[in-house]
Amino acid sequence: MKRFVFRLQKVLDYRFQIENKKKLALAEQISLYNQLKEKIEEGKLKKNSLLNKISKFSEDPVQLHFVQQCLTGISQTFINSEKEMEEVQKKIDIARLSYLEAKKQREIFEKLKEKAYEEFKYNQKREEQKQIDEFSRMFWEERKVKKEEEEVQ
Repeated sequence: MKRFVFRLQKVLDYRFQIENKKKLALAEQISLYNQLKEKIEEGKLKKNSLLNKISKFSEDPVQLHFVQQCLTGISQTFINSEKEMEEVQKKIDIARLSYLEAKKQREIFEKLKEKAYEEFKYNQKREEQKQIDEFSRMFWEERKVKKEEEEVQ
């Protein structure tokens, strides 16, 4: 019995590789985005902690000035991190579109493979049916010849 061989299997394998690379790139961007988000959350906690401590430092102007500088630095970090998050979000969107396109391309070749396999199975069944018909015809012809020989004798 013949084995199924998909002529475009190497192309399909290549499409799988491309899709996996795009998936990894997307995961990398999402990971970076989550790290930035955690950084902002940590900054918010620090800011809240400093705001709670301001009342303690209200009597000492040097310490109050130091706390205000810390708050200003944290606020600037928030602004920078939010800008960076926006850029990463854009990269995520681009990576997601790229991944979806690669996935679509791979699915096209998988459908072609499925269709080719269905055609292969259909042809296999047709060949089997031809063989069965041929065996059946030979059997009946042999029986017919035997019957004719018996009648002659």
